[in-house]
Amino acid sequence: MTVQTTEEPLHPGRYGDIEKLFRISAYCRRFAKNCRSSVSERHGGNLTAWELHEAEEMWV
Repeated sequence: MTVQTTEEPLHPGRYGDIEKLFRISAYCRRFAKNCRSSVSERHGGNLTAWELHEAEEMWV
């Protein structure tokens, strides 16, 4: 048996600032990507403009 939910993992209503929502989303996306990447291909440090753009596009 398979169960599929459509609930959002991040709830936009919890964040009073839309920029904060985008940053948290970008860090979550980076974490997921880093989990799938080899150690030498992982990214850290500050978010890039592209990562923030991708997170914003995800919500729009």
